[in-house]
Amino acid sequence: MKRFLPGLSFFLVLACAACGGGSRSTGNETASATSDAPRPASVAAPTPIESLPKIVAFGDSLTAGLGLSAAESYPTVLQEML
Repeated sequence: MKRFLPGLSFFLVLACAACGGGSRSTGNETASATSDAPRPASVAAPTPIESLPKIVAFGDSLTAGLGLSAAESYPTVLQEML
């Protein structure tokens, strides 16, 4: 346990430092000034594309249907049932 704690502490400090949200200066101040400008009112917001919900079959080789034809695999059978 004594050897585990310093390693865990180091990992947590490293993870927190890597996820820091510090600002980085790119040296191109005009680009950041124009990107922060508000949009003109004449630009319409994009309309969302309506689509059917997607179902993900997440599993192992049994889910993938290895050794079966594509028509007999679980994702295909599930899609036909829906």
